[in-house]
Amino acid sequence: MRLYRALMVIEQAEQRDVFQRSDRWKSHFSFSHLYTGLDYEGIRGFLKVLPFAEQSRTPVPDDRIDELGELCVWLYGSKSRNIPPVVISQNPDLRVLDEVIQKPNGLAALRQRLPLQISREISKGDD
Repeated sequence: MRLYRALMVIEQAEQRDVFQRSDRWKSHFSFSHLYTGLDYEGIRGFLKVLPFAEQSRTPVPDDRIDELGELCVWLYGSKSRNIPPVVISQNPDLRVLDEVIQKPNGLAALRQRLPLQISREISKGDD
């Protein structure tokens, strides 16, 4: 089910033209980043993906397609836009990304293309 959901998500991104696997930063496609990330609360909530029981060929709601494109670029980068991925290695970067996108300040930092660790510090706020 996890693999199917992730495949449907990446195909949905390509069909809606918010991400293309061929445009990824690295030659290797780390599919596990996506299927693992979709199990994390923050990423699942960010995309509002349907629960397993309600799986369909379009698990990401239409109003979250832009966010799907953002997530794919954070995971895989974009060669055509010269944007490297923020997730360099699945452990610990994927969990950090999950943490960061749950906080408005962290999400804003990522959207400004700040590095993941700086976005994490921003997401924590001031003491």
